[in-house]
Amino acid sequence: MAGEIFAVAGRIHPDRLILGTRSLGKLGRLLLGSVAEQVLRSADLPVFTVGPEAHLAQESSDRQATVLFATALGESYQANAALACQLAVSHKAKLVILHVLSAVSENGIEGGTDTLFLKTVDELHKLAHDIAVDSSTDVDIKVAHGNPAVEILAEAAASRAKLIVMGATDYSVFDTITHDRTICQVLTHAHCPVLSLHGATAQRFLNEAKVVAAH
Repeated sequence: MAGEIFAVAGRIHPDRLILGTRSLGKLGRLLLGSVAEQVLRSADLPVFTVGPEAHLAQESSDRQATVLFATALGESYQANAALACQLAVSHKAKLVILHVLSAVSENGIEGGTDTLFLKTVDELHKLAHDIAVDSSTDVDIKVAHGNPAVEILAEAAASRAKLIVMGATDYSVFDTITHDRTICQVLTHAHCPVLSLHGATAQRFLNEAKVVAAH
């Protein structure tokens, strides 16, 4: 299935992919994760995923719309954040940057959990400043502790996010089909679309946007 999607994309050269998913029970979710993750982790263009629990958000005049950027602070996170900021600007929305400290990430850190928390807050503040310097978008940063998928979904619900932006990470085929990865859990249960960005995808789109703006 993933191969067929890539074959069609190779012929028509789309700007982005939109992937619809549906829940099929425990075994179905495993297979869903295998196909969906193959696409979103390998596609060199943005992939919008609309999961089985997604629905149209009711517009509220007394509350600003929100775009949630969930980051593991890994590969290309600065470019991903910049693109998320652009999307927030286009939607006249506030950008929330969320990083989740899991038990694994906190282990073995010199100075303990408090040191890691403060270092992460400092890094997110710098990121927020860098991406918002040329825009009027409000940017909030949040650091949570716990299971990344649970915390991302909880923040998306609390902020009534209209879009979740996440960077996709490469894993082996064995890892993909035998572990319930964060991004698969989020796209399966999110109440809004999820935009996944693989590798240098965000930076390429930002560069192309600068070229268009220059002309």
